[in-house]
Amino acid sequence: EIYQCDWSSDVCSSDLISILNLLQEVFKLESEALGISNQYHAKTATSISNINRDQLIFLLILLFSMIIFIFFVSHWILKPLERLKKLVTQIDTGKFNNLTIIGNDEIAYLARELQEYFIKEDEISQKKSAKIFEVRNILRFVINKVNEPIAILDSKLKISYANEALADLINIQSHQIEGKTVNDFIIADELKKHLTGAFSGFFNDEEFNINIRLLDGREYFVTSKIGIIRNRESSISRTVLVFSSVKEK
Repeated sequence: EIYQCDWSSDVCSSDLISILNLLQEVFKLESEALGISNQYHAKTATSISNINRDQLIFLLILLFSMIIFIFFVSHWILKPLERLKKLVTQIDTGKFNNLTIIGNDEIAYLARELQEYFIKEDEISQKKSAKIFEVRNILRFVINKVNEPIAILDSKLKISYANEALADLINIQSHQIEGKTVNDFIIADELKKHLTGAFSGFFNDEEFNINIRLLDGREYFVTSKIGIIRNRESSISRTVLVFSSVKEK
């Protein structure tokens, strides 16, 4: 059976009131839910807005920091490095005595220390050069006073120094002899063999007799002796060739 209500009766009126009350409660719940939803929506929008604002602020701070960093890197690092590079260049060219160094940072301190060091090294080097020059002149003077022909040769058998006696024997001025090989003036395979052996370590200080022939065709029978000169590393850097007796054939 279909339920039918007589609206004039008290029962139907009571049911209608109950339904209306229920609808009011539903509308009220819907309104509260909508309010809560709007509230959360507003909070979410605010949070998103705050996030965007914070991101923008962070980005601006980052850009500003990068600009400051680049500026100070250029000022604190690149410029001192450029000064150090300039200092090294001036040191390479030997222009460090009158080098003006400004500043009190680490680069300036290092530059001053390097300047003092190289100035001292230069002074020591000049003193050594002067001493070597003096000793060489004394050596040249003494060797020139010796009657025997003497030549000082390097490892390529080039004549570093020839005294006047050797120049007279070869009949060429000494300054024209120096810088050329002994083979340019003296033809003697056995002599070349002895000199090469001396640089190779096969050396004895005993005299030996050989025949030599000069460029002009003159031939001599000579008694020769070879001495060696060692450097700081104990390597043979020079040989000294002495003709202690010269007899024309």
